Amino acid sequence: MEVGGLWSGVYPSAKGSYADFYVDVANAVLGKGELMVKPEESRMNIRCIELARESAESGRTVEWKD
Repeated sequence: MEVGGLWSGVYPSAKGSYADFYVDVANAVLGKGELMVKPEESRMNIRCIELARESAESGRTVEWKD
């Protein structure tokens, strides 16, 4: 829902599986395939989570600076 022009609430997400993630990493280490999620993609997602946490804790919008 929008509150004062800002989004507030729970955003639905797909169910994940940490087990599948680690199987994928193990397969990549063993040379059985490439990683499904590349390190570059993970980095950007982690940065997004960090900024969301900072925004929530400070109560303000934070800018994405790379």
